[in-house]
Amino acid sequence: MIQPLQKAICRREYRRQVFSQQVRWEHHLDVNSEGNALDMSPWGMFVSSEGKMIEHINLHDPVTIIIDLGHEEVRLNATIRWAGTSVEHSERGFGLEFDEETKKLAEELMLKIDEEGTFFVPE
Repeated sequence: MIQPLQKAICRREYRRQVFSQQVRWEHHLDVNSEGNALDMSPWGMFVSSEGKMIEHINLHDPVTIIIDLGHEEVRLNATIRWAGTSVEHSERGFGLEFDEETKKLAEELMLKIDEEGTFFVPE
């Protein structure tokens, strides 16, 4: 069972861009679940996820976040760093830290988030 280890928002190391994007996530238990990514930085993401699957995750578990951009799917590899209720979003979910390769991809992906908090993807 995961232990809630949430940092206060003011103590975050990196500023995150707030947005809302439906995502899928894969856990090493070979289970796919869905949720909403609610914020993101080049280093991590918060995913709001309900249901029984969240009860089976643990700190340091690897997960892959899958974002469907219409013409392509982006896969972001990460590690679960905490779970609980986000003070900023008032949503239950988990915080992720991206692996080294994914950090570069996440930084590029953040450039596609428009002012309304959705991904702008040219046709």
